[in-house]
Amino acid sequence: MKITAERRARTDRRHIDAGPPRGSSERRRSAERRLPAAVDCTISDADWEKYFGGSAKAANTNDFMLDQASEVFDRVRENY
Repeated sequence: MKITAERRARTDRRHIDAGPPRGSSERRRSAERRLPAAVDCTISDADWEKYFGGSAKAANTNDFMLDQASEVFDRVRENY
């Protein structure tokens, strides 16, 4: 008979939401699967300016590069 020192379970119990182990109570307030959820949000131009436009313009920025970046964002916005 083969005896191994491996004591870990072969399957990961987090893949199945079967509740707490036998003999212990549920510690979560509500028993739900803990899955991450990604959600796309639409941000208006005013909100974008409020969130990301408040910083002062740096003295060493290149306006040409900023114009190119603006054109790229415009093309992306047109495709969606």
